[in-house]
Amino acid sequence: MEIPCKHLVLVGFTCATLSSVFVFWQQGWKCNPAVALSAVPSTALLQEPENWTGSRYGVGTENRTNARHGKGKGARKAHHQQENEHDDLDDHQTPHIEPQAVVPVEPLPATLAAAPGAPGAAAMPTALRTAPLASQLPTPPPKEFAIVPGECAMRQRLKQQRHFDQVHKTNAWGSDQRVTTSGTGSDQRGAFDWVYHVNLFILQYNIKTVADLPSGDVAWQFSVPGINKAKAYFGGDISVSVAQRNAKQYASHLNKMFRHWDLIECGVPQCCQDGNCAPFDLVITRDALQHMTIFDSLKAVRNIVNSGAKYFAVSSYPPHSVDARAPHPQVYARGAAGSARYVGHSSEEDYIQRCQTSDELKRKFCRSGQRTEEAGWFFTNVMRCFPFNFPAPVLDKASHETFKIEADHLQIFQISDLKSVVQRYDEFLEFCKQA
Repeated sequence: MEIPCKHLVLVGFTCATLSSVFVFWQQGWKCNPAVALSAVPSTALLQEPENWTGSRYGVGTENRTNARHGKGKGARKAHHQQENEHDDLDDHQTPHIEPQAVVPVEPLPATLAAAPGAPGAAAMPTALRTAPLASQLPTPPPKEFAIVPGECAMRQRLKQQRHFDQVHKTNAWGSDQRVTTSGTGSDQRGAFDWVYHVNLFILQYNIKTVADLPSGDVAWQFSVPGINKAKAYFGGDISVSVAQRNAKQYASHLNKMFRHWDLIECGVPQCCQDGNCAPFDLVITRDALQHMTIFDSLKAVRNIVNSGAKYFAVSSYPPHSVDARAPHPQVYARGAAGSARYVGHSSEEDYIQRCQTSDELKRKFCRSGQRTEEAGWFFTNVMRCFPFNFPAPVLDKASHETFKIEADHLQIFQISDLKSVVQRYDEFLEFCKQA
């Protein structure tokens, strides 16, 4: 499409039409004095419903210039330049064409007209004003996996639920709440060694799916590349506020799912992908058992073992944290396959044997976990002593070797090694009740 040069010059002095001239140039519209403006359809001018010397609001070019810049020197100069160009026209040029009638302004679209503050918005029914906007809200994308069961119907441990809701609401554990409300063990320093060792374990053992119960506010978990990129990560927490916040924050992460979940009441769900359901490869229970009673912690461990998962990563304290006479744990050595296997001095292994079988030591370890609420919801769980009686772990590393915060360890167990022990948990529970 071609437009006469002189008319582009006339409108070129106004800021409002400069954008139109620029668009014309982008679309390759050339200037040709031989083309009459009357030959240019009004619909071709970017749907501008007016002639070239007027505005869409019915104000002429000169008037609009005056309205925007005032009647100063710039306005007079532009006006005189327009008059001189009209005087220079000869017989061979296109004669001056009188401005055409201004086309009325089309009404605003219904959606814009219904916006708050728009003319007539108050008179429109509420349903008409909000329905078009609500229909444009994006729906969350479907997750790449599902869990069975899909929800946890919590009916019993409401007292614990309220407690941990309050812990996160008030930041009772004293961490930097800009980072986490799950305690200092969950910030970058507190979880430093867990991040490093868990990631190596995931790579070495080809872990694809992870269940994290309880997950807390996931301040450290996604610093682990193996967790962040897992095919499926499920995080559940007894705190409803934390679970809801996690679900909202990671709604667009298709490989991550969060639920309000209690490990004791609902156990560990199955992971379903492509129509097939299977246990998770790895279950993480970090800094959690020590905040339960010893009876609830046994139920939680039994649920994890009975889920059929492959590996269980848990926080555990050394025996001397309960019994001062116990030897301190020894450093761990590498096995032939490269995995860390627990190796201790004979005195330490002797103590492990005694703390699993001696009635005196069994009572001592039972009593340490019976006063959880009175002791501030905390006891030092020792996974290798009574009543857990776990065998040697696949991996055992100090949780805070780099930054000294607590004495607990990261221990990862092969769940198939725990099934025979868990079968005796009813017996252990009865013993602890009488201790």
